[in-house]
Amino acid sequence: MMKRVSHRNLSSCLYISLLLVTAFGCHAKFSSRNSEVTTDMSPGRWQDLAEPSEPLLQPSKASDIQSCTNLLNVQKRNQPAHPTNYGERLRATSEGQTLPVKPSLIVLHETVINAKATIRLFQEDHPNDSDQVSYHKLIERDGTQTTLVEDSKRAYGAGMSHYGGYTLRSNKNSPGSINNIALHVSLESPRSRDSDSWHEGYSIPQYKSLAATVLVWQMLYGIPMANVTTHAAVDRSHSRYDPRSFRWDIFDRYHSDYASKCGSETHAFDASM
Repeated sequence: MMKRVSHRNLSSCLYISLLLVTAFGCHAKFSSRNSEVTTDMSPGRWQDLAEPSEPLLQPSKASDIQSCTNLLNVQKRNQPAHPTNYGERLRATSEGQTLPVKPSLIVLHETVINAKATIRLFQEDHPNDSDQVSYHKLIERDGTQTTLVEDSKRAYGAGMSHYGGYTLRSNKNSPGSINNIALHVSLESPRSRDSDSWHEGYSIPQYKSLAATVLVWQMLYGIPMANVTTHAAVDRSHSRYDPRSFRWDIFDRYHSDYASKCGSETHAFDASM
């Protein structure tokens, strides 16, 4: 099991395995969804700066994933987003460079608005790029896991974003994004009290459902706990702070318990280290 990076501050530790995989792989969700992808910095230079880290894990066996899914028994439903609010994971640049499409990063969000309004927003036709937004999954207050975008598609969960200081640009003049290799999951927000920056916190059913959702994704794609982060941590616009009042200790408790029950301890971390 892995020791968690302090405060999930992924900017302080560059994970070589993901950086090399995403050398040309993150497509910015901005002015042109099919424009050429270029990097901020060459992989070689990032490798010189990076610290040693755990590699991406091997995906679990399909039978083990199914057994774990049955054991965790998360309440699920599908509410597909409108096709304008998500896209294909890009497989190549306009110059023919191969792009990785396998999810290798999980980003946690919150909705700010309630679940019904969030689903309604994502199901609306948004022809303008600036209006398009989505998550792969939504965790409602009662713990229900709602699928909005299939894993194989690119959800528009993080616009101007990076991972450990690394990002990809769609062209020289556009911001970078990590959407091409990210899975986005959002918690339905509770009602705030007198402040946009504070609220009463998430429900226990939400933490349980989120822990199960993250674990199954980790088992499916071999994603280590080091690559589970927040919108606030990957945001480069200095305007995103979600998920506000998130309690990693509560999440970790349920996640570690589920990982143990599913025989998948390598996907958790050892809090005592």
